[in-house]
Amino acid sequence: MIIPVIPSTTVGEKVLVGHMIFDGPKPQVFGDTEDFNTFTSELSSQYDHSTPFLIFDVKGMRNRMMNIDLLKNMKVHRKDIWFLTCIEKVEDVFDAFNTDADVLLIPYHTIISDDELKEIHRMSDRSFPALFVRNKMTYTKNGMKDINKTMEKLNNMGFGSIAVFDLSGTLTKDEWDALSVNRRILPFIQNERGQPIADCDFEWMFKSVL
Repeated sequence: MIIPVIPSTTVGEKVLVGHMIFDGPKPQVFGDTEDFNTFTSELSSQYDHSTPFLIFDVKGMRNRMMNIDLLKNMKVHRKDIWFLTCIEKVEDVFDAFNTDADVLLIPYHTIISDDELKEIHRMSDRSFPALFVRNKMTYTKNGMKDINKTMEKLNNMGFGSIAVFDLSGTLTKDEWDALSVNRRILPFIQNERGQPIADCDFEWMFKSVL
């Protein structure tokens, strides 16, 4: 199943969507933007009602602070909302779930510590980590680390599902397959054409729709 990724931001009181690019692990909206409500309403008609939408908090991730204005206004009629934003501690998870969010993705490089992530896992079964990867190394609070060792660490914490944002598109099919052993990987792709991921068999895949 393809889960549409909707890069979202706010300007004043307006909630907007647009094409997303990355500077390291930091996203930004690039080029023209559209109204969030109009865009998601039209997009909803293209997908089965059971398909969730991933709302990507671009501004919150870039500023390292959850975008409260987006949280208050990210309503999508008759859709489960998966939400990815800057999460640093357990209290942030409560804030995120006090909205329309049904599932929360936690960027591993924004969490303040592994102990905090373990506590989040203990208190919520609707949250799982997201790794931002470049050239087969993953961003962490303490710099770039080996993706396989990071995966093993998350497995040991009890996470069975892990999102992987391969920002450079350099993971091979064999590497994707190896990462998927004994865990559910949810990869993110901006364009699968010509990438090894196109030949992989994933139950869920995130794909940008802008």
